[in-house]
Amino acid sequence: MMNRIVYCLLVVLLCAGTLHAQSTTAPLTTMILVRHAEKATTPKSDDPELSQLGGQRAEKLAQLLSQTPLVAAYSTPYKRTISTALPAAKAHNLSIQEYAAKPSTAFLDTLIQKHVGGTVLVVGHSNTIPQLVNMLVGKEAYKQFDDADYDNVFIVTLSKRGNASVTHLTLKM
Repeated sequence: MMNRIVYCLLVVLLCAGTLHAQSTTAPLTTMILVRHAEKATTPKSDDPELSQLGGQRAEKLAQLLSQTPLVAAYSTPYKRTISTALPAAKAHNLSIQEYAAKPSTAFLDTLIQKHVGGTVLVVGHSNTIPQLVNMLVGKEAYKQFDDADYDNVFIVTLSKRGNASVTHLTLKM
């Protein structure tokens, strides 16, 4: 039941952004930002795969976004982020585009310009996703996630950096 509520909320938000974009002069871009799913803890690695639960979360994210018109999917160049983005990207016939793990306003400005009016998935890390959301909204509103926190989904709708609305969802397993 909760999944259906979250799904409906996501559809309503994306449709509202599309309708609003049609009624204003500046089209709105929507970015869906998530931290990678649960990573495997064994064997020890600097670039771990997803755990079984992480794989399930990645599939759940793809289901959540199945009716969302994604135009692009971005991931840092790590196994866990790429594997998190992969099911949603495949479902939308998209290739995953890599970006540097260090957040930058230049990266965000490029995304906004390149995908104006579209919806983009961005997968990152516990420290980078909150930073990217803060850069998009133009203020320090979100803190780094706890290392055990994989539930956050940010939907940011904007015409330009600093002029954004954020919907913060949790994707519980």
